Amino acid sequence: MTLQASGESTRIRPTIFWSRQALNRLFVTSVALVVLDTVRKDLFDELFDWLPGVAVENAYSPANFTSPAHASMFTGTYPSRHGVTPRQKSLDSADTVLAERLDEMGVKTVGISTNTHISRYWGFDRGFDLFSERSETGRMLSQSNVDWIQLVRDADSRSVVEVLEACLRSGHSVKSLWVGAELKYYDHPVLGTLFSGAQDSGATAVQSFIEDRCVRDPEFLFVNLMEAHSPYDPPEKYWSGDGVQLSGLAESLGTAPSTETIDRAYRAACRYLSDKYERIFDDIRDEYDYIITCSDHGELLGEHGYYAHEYGLYPELVQVPLVISGPSVRDRSVDNLLSLTGIFDLVVDLFHGATVRDALDVVSEDRCFTEFHGLDPNRRDRLISEGYSSDVLASHDTVLAGAADSAGYVYGGVDGFEGDSDDDALLSAAQEHRDRLVIDPSETDTHPADLPEDVRRQLDTLGYI
Repeated sequence: MTLQASGESTRIRPTIFWSRQALNRLFVTSVALVVLDTVRKDLFDELFDWLPGVAVENAYSPANFTSPAHASMFTGTYPSRHGVTPRQKSLDSADTVLAERLDEMGVKTVGISTNTHISRYWGFDRGFDLFSERSETGRMLSQSNVDWIQLVRDADSRSVVEVLEACLRSGHSVKSLWVGAELKYYDHPVLGTLFSGAQDSGATAVQSFIEDRCVRDPEFLFVNLMEAHSPYDPPEKYWSGDGVQLSGLAESLGTAPSTETIDRAYRAACRYLSDKYERIFDDIRDEYDYIITCSDHGELLGEHGYYAHEYGLYPELVQVPLVISGPSVRDRSVDNLLSLTGIFDLVVDLFHGATVRDALDVVSEDRCFTEFHGLDPNRRDRLISEGYSSDVLASHDTVLAGAADSAGYVYGGVDGFEGDSDDDALLSAAQEHRDRLVIDPSETDTHPADLPEDVRRQLDTLGYI
């Protein structure tokens, strides 16, 4: 990494006091990394302005979706090195991952993920002493032998009697009926109170887990929160409309809900996550010295003609929020250029006792890159089977690259390179980086063969299958 001096500007944010136990620590013994899945930087700046600490204004994700972005944080490398792409989502890099490195340092490692892709099924629990998967949808579906996802999809054509018969045939009638009611009425103002923990994509369960933590030894905590991910369906207090499901190219190349509806539903989901995370943050700061909050990628809401995060390296997808909080960290903004690949070294340096200023200067870069490695072959084939043009999909199933520096960001797309910088050197760097990327047609391990059925159902709910 190259050294870069940090430019600073004061941010006006409300003062938040840290707990006595955090302030009394003489050395850094605990660090938390919280990933707010799918949160755009512009919405973060607007809705998470309560978050204290130093905000890195020029942070970039190396990829457009969850798996490679997390793999980059866990390995400190780009997707072209660690190998996690739409065609190969398992974390099986030969490089030492963050949890393994921290274990070598004597640090206990704990992970909590509400995203099915960041789970043991794809190797993201690697090196962790404790790794918990806390998706509420997955929990509910796993408790029932009834395919509620299909029943909900066919709701208009099925009678109540048919649904009851399906539950009776399942062999677990009472449990299946309860799960169905939980999925149907979780956000009802009265009936919803019967279903504790079913109001979100796992944040309530994460909060309960963290409330029970008592950190006495050096410890690293990783958390992934999914409340801003499609389907956008926060509790009724935040959104009274129907949930909005986006899969990506299907809406981009076909018919999408109104942009206004998508924008409002996504904003409501982010508002809910902000309120929920504010409470979770309070619990984390009671036990951990530093908290790194970031997003793994953003979301397209119709900009550039695209939706969700299945395609492209647009700024709305790869420029991400990143804030480092701690009892000795002054609220401010810095213009350091930082890739999420730097999270690995940032965490390690904090455990070694570096100040936030020094750690940021070490992991900051003069230039960083973004990579797109084509489409998920299963998703592409499904779109073709649904009548989408194979030629159009082929034009999207290519490698792309982008490059960012202090002058701006340039990136490739279906129509060539574009961006907010006219620096020829930056454009050349992006082109050269793209030329080094290849798609291996033999890689098709998008979903492990032994994936449990309840996990497949959850992936279907999230639009991944």
